[in-house]
Amino acid sequence: MKKLLFIIGMFIAFSISAQDISDNLTTETMADLCKPGVINKSPGKGLLLSYMSYPNYQISAPTSRTPLEISDNNRLLFKLKIPFINKPGMKVLLGAQYFSEKLNFEDNKTDDFPLFDRLNTTTLKSAEGAFYLSKSLSSQHFITVKASARFSGDYDKFLSIDNRYAIYRVVGLFGIKKTEDTEYGFGFLYSHGFRKTVALPFGFFNRTFNDKWGIELGIPVSLKARYNIKPGSLLLFGADYASRSYSIDVNQPDPSVYHYRRSAIEFSVAWQKRFTDWTWLEFKAGYARNLTSKARDVVNDDNYRFSTTSGFFGSVSFFISPPDRFCN
Repeated sequence: MKKLLFIIGMFIAFSISAQDISDNLTTETMADLCKPGVINKSPGKGLLLSYMSYPNYQISAPTSRTPLEISDNNRLLFKLKIPFINKPGMKVLLGAQYFSEKLNFEDNKTDDFPLFDRLNTTTLKSAEGAFYLSKSLSSQHFITVKASARFSGDYDKFLSIDNRYAIYRVVGLFGIKKTEDTEYGFGFLYSHGFRKTVALPFGFFNRTFNDKWGIELGIPVSLKARYNIKPGSLLLFGADYASRSYSIDVNQPDPSVYHYRRSAIEFSVAWQKRFTDWTWLEFKAGYARNLTSKARDVVNDDNYRFSTTSGFFGSVSFFISPPDRFCN
């Protein structure tokens, strides 16, 4: 409860200072520089507070053929981006993110599998700090770079920067803004963490077809269509790939560390509604196609795979986004 109050306190404090943040978001329009983004795109999120619920699904333990019931899986996400350098053609942002989730096994039945016993009694946490750079190269070309450090696990404190929880990422992107309605590009992701090291290419394509319809594609992890109902009200629907990894202490039967990863493809519809110039609400509902979860007992070098059933989910989010006139 104290941790939740701390997050809410941070949220209120930054909401109160939203006008101060707005003064730093004003930019000068330059005809020879490209501004990333297309007309009528979904709004950016300078500050975000989101609550998500994934109720009633099953997971299979290696110690039993009978699936175990998870009555609910509740998640809380807080994100913040603030401008650090804001010049014509170049922006530098600093970001922070805090995520927590709790799994509750029905009637506390875990089949005495050590990892599930721990998941049923702890709160999983993930804290991240990030650096963002966006630079216009010409009237049609831009680059974006993100560097981040994330610490994910079952640590008892609000935050731990122990390297055993660390995941470091660098993302580079080259974008081409062909018209005010069309932009596309490609990038490269490098990630090094407690589970493994990954290097992957990716692409993106954003297109506004008319006043109502558009697409926002982050290939291959996010494929969304957009319907603009009216100014300040829009629908986003499509699919996202979502995953989380945690380093978890398991103390039975012998002390060990488990590296646990879950993933899903989430099909959803989200309605975003602006209530004031700065404040928005988002209501989302969807179906999570859960993929096989994985875990590794680091000490004993044992690997496990858990079949997880799919199910519906919902979320409600509050976020702050500057009006277009502050970003032109």
